[in-house]
Order: sequence, then structure tokens, then C-alpha cells
Amino acid sequence: MKASDQKDPAEVMTPSWELVSKSFKLVQQNIEQIIFLFLLPALTYTLGFILLDTTKGLHHLTTRQTIGLIIVIIGCVWSLINLAPSLYFRVRTLTQKQPVSTKQAYKEGLPLFFRILATQIAVGILVLVGFVLLIVPGVIALRRYYLASYYLVDKNLSISEALKMSSEQTKPYRGYVWGTLGVQLVFAIGGSVLAPIPVVGIVLGSLVGYICLFLDSLRYRELVKANA
Repeated sequence: MKASDQKDPAEVMTPSWELVSKSFKLVQQNIEQIIFLFLLPALTYTLGFILLDTTKGLHHLTTRQTIGLIIVIIGCVWSLINLAPSLYFRVRTLTQKQPVSTKQAYKEGLPLFFRILATQIAVGILVLVGFVLLIVPGVIALRRYYLASYYLVDKNLSISEALKMSSEQTKPYRGYVWGTLGVQLVFAIGGSVLAPIPVVGIVLGSLVGYICLFLDSLRYRELVKANA
């Protein structure tokens, strides 16, 4: 998009805090899919971590700790398997008229697994290298590429094409991209504050995070429309 064709950000972008209520509404409308794609793997990992009880040391595992370790591994593998279906679910929930079923998310999302994983690894490396060199390049890289996986899924792009499009389309609206990241950071801090509460803290902290589950996809949809 040429500079002369750039739309006024205030006319095409929603303030980031206003997206929170929209995200929460989508969570309420898609609770079944969220349970299978996000909540159950997280609860599995949490249960395993509680049983593992790292405060007692891991040099000589008890039976309880061994079971906990196995459950932690299951939770991690489950979360990894759900990486592509969960991203597909968040993208397509906002780009197709019919609700995205759990079955559809797995069927259509799993074939994208390696491309999505490779994209996210590439983004992680670019951001890390940027922070190692200087803080500012790392921050810029984060803004440029953190939505790259959404472009890859939505437009069926290659990894390099997704990175390039994410960089180009977020640049004119970087203030709103930063706002989205800032809101997510606030909720992440809120979740970490709740996490130490005995028994229910980790679960409550995770639930707080789910309020912003669709924040990225909502911002992504606005960016695509703004750059059309």
C-alpha cells in the first residue's frame, strides 16, 4: 500500500481495550472448541505439574512425581499438537460465516502444523537476535512478525511470504499493534498474580488469559481490511 493510499488508523482500527469485550464474547460463543483446543491441554499440564511438586526436588522421583512427570509430558505434547488447529480456529472464526467445529479445526489445521511451527520458530529467532543486538531492533521485529502465522493460515502463504506481509501490513498501524500487545501483557501479569493462590490459582490465571484469546485475530482482521 502506498503512503498516499494509507487509511486513517483511527477510522479503521478499534482501540485495543475495546477489543477485549469482543474477544470475550467470542470466547463465550465458542466455549466447546476452546475447552478441547486450549483448556484441557492446559489443565492436563497443570495437574501434572502439581503432582510433580518440584519443591521436593527431582533427584529421586517418587511414584507421585513420576506420574506427574508423565502427565506433564502428555500436556506438553497435546498442546504442541493443538498448535496448528488452535491457530486455524482463531483465524477462521473471524473469516467464515459458519462456526468452526473442533473437528474442522483439527482436519484443516493439522496439515499446516510444520509451516506454522517453522514460522513461529523463525519469528522467535528474529526477535531474539534483535534483542541480543539491541533492544530496539528486537522490539521492532516483534511488531513486524508476531502476526505472521495468521497471514500464513488465512492466505495459505509460504513462511517468507507470511513474514513479509506481516511486516508490511502492520507498519502503518504499529501503534495499534503495540496497543494489542500491551493489553495482552496486562492480562498476562494479572494471570501471574493469581497463579500463586493455592489450589485454584493456576486455573484462575489461565482463565484470565483466555479473555484475550481472540485479541490477535481481531486485530489481524482489521489489519487485512485496512490494507485491502
